[in-house]
Amino acid sequence: MNESNLGRREVLDEVELKKLNNIRQKKLNQMDSFEELSYEQIMKMANMHNEILNNIHMSRGDVYLYSENEKLELVEDLYNTYMSDFRDITLKQVVDFSKNVAGVEKSQDLLIYDWEKMYIDQANQILFDSSDIGDLNMSLDKLVGDVKSDNRKMFKTPILLYIETLKESSFYWASVEEGGSGLGFSLLKKRSPYFMSNKKGKKNWKNVAIADAQGMTTGMLGVAAYGAWGVMFGPAGFALTGGAFVWVAVESAMASALFG
Repeated sequence: MNESNLGRREVLDEVELKKLNNIRQKKLNQMDSFEELSYEQIMKMANMHNEILNNIHMSRGDVYLYSENEKLELVEDLYNTYMSDFRDITLKQVVDFSKNVAGVEKSQDLLIYDWEKMYIDQANQILFDSSDIGDLNMSLDKLVGDVKSDNRKMFKTPILLYIETLKESSFYWASVEEGGSGLGFSLLKKRSPYFMSNKKGKKNWKNVAIADAQGMTTGMLGVAAYGAWGVMFGPAGFALTGGAFVWVAVESAMASALFG
């Protein structure tokens, strides 16, 4: 495998985003609707994110300071582990996909309507306002209800996926004292002795959880019919199955482990 530059590249500039928005809007005008994922499928994807992230840390330890070659080795390992049944999707494709996802700073930039972006902003604000994981989940569950009952034109799958990933990732990265698993928190603490000395710990793990939710939602939009880079895995709407469904979760977990 001789791919390079897997690490976080510079985000898309304003001209690139405008071009992508024009492409997405054209696709929207050509289609009447997209098939949404069920809420059960969305929760399964969010759970998968945590399972894969945990597997990476349990088998490899903290990969945060991996070299470029080690990152590529990890991608190949994850590809062989999770994509063995989907060999029509090549290793080069998933590497290219990772680069594209890394180029989007905020998943909000890939949404069309202001009210879609509003829900993402509300979820983030709820996270920072919450005192612990129980409080967070209760407030986010209410937001899920608001999204489900909203009759305005929007695609709810990426929004609900964002919220559910935020819940799952927060549990992974939060401290035990805050109701989290403590697994991710212990890694963050080891990375920097300064981490806990000035009460920045809560803010830092919450930023990691947001990055995870952003990555998952960006990945979903990237392979959906109105995604940013064309359809990588074939002509699919939000009813994603097989390799596309799996690799979105793998990519999000991998990015969280490498760059969280």
